[in-house]
Amino acid sequence: MRINIKATGIELTPAISAYVNNKVAMLEKLLAHDPAAFADVEVGKRTQHHKTGEWFFSEINLNTMGKIVRHVVEESDLYAAIDKMK
Repeated sequence: MRINIKATGIELTPAISAYVNNKVAMLEKLLAHDPAAFADVEVGKRTQHHKTGEWFFSEINLNTMGKIVRHVVEESDLYAAIDKMK
């Protein structure tokens, strides 16, 4: 399964990339029957103007068997958002 990772408003560090790959890798086991499946993952910060601190998001668009499954999560911690996206 192909995994594309994009960062918006933050730098995509090797640690973030490895964390996302680790969390999304479990999907490979579930989608082993579909060799054409791929996931587009976007992580980042939505805006700079929140009064209560920074808010991060994690979004996945999973394309499998001609269908798209999308999930978006917003959290105050980037890694928590990635965990909930999984």
